[in-house]
Amino acid sequence: MKRLLMPAVALIILAMASCSKPTPATDSVQTPAYDSLGESNKALVKKLINAVCTADTTSMGDFLADDYMQHGPAIKDSLNKEQDLNAWKKNWREQYRSIKYDQAAGLAYTVTPEMNARVAGDWVMEWGTISVEYKNGMLPVKFNIHLTMRITNGKVDREYVYYNVADILAQQGFTFVPPQAKKGAK
Repeated sequence: MKRLLMPAVALIILAMASCSKPTPATDSVQTPAYDSLGESNKALVKKLINAVCTADTTSMGDFLADDYMQHGPAIKDSLNKEQDLNAWKKNWREQYRSIKYDQAAGLAYTVTPEMNARVAGDWVMEWGTISVEYKNGMLPVKFNIHLTMRITNGKVDREYVYYNVADILAQQGFTFVPPQAKKGAK
């Protein structure tokens, strides 16, 4: 047994010595390819958000496609381009003193028709925090927001907006009372 142990140890040492040094983990990580379309789409979305936050509805209109549709935050909340721009004009004129956006993250992603034909296109997703101050004495609010926009031919043609309306109302002093149970209901 001793005769086999020594040659085995020598073989292991020789094998280890002949191995190359391990490559650091950073060597195996490749730099992702630069996505110029994704970067230009993210820049477009930043310009749109800036226009919204500065009441520049003329520029907002330039960034939106003629067939633009916005959805959310509620299931039935949908606006076309004209309705959206008119709502922003009215709100800036009557309600908003200031809006500030603090970006947490932005991501550009392309959905191919093979992945999902219904939502195929170039998308930008934005996550951040909105702070709003009002003209009419309403308490200011700060809330998280998620925007998902599809960019087609250099314009936003679809937008999905997600934020917690109940959080905003609670910050403004509203309270929520659950409905009374119907008599006889179990």
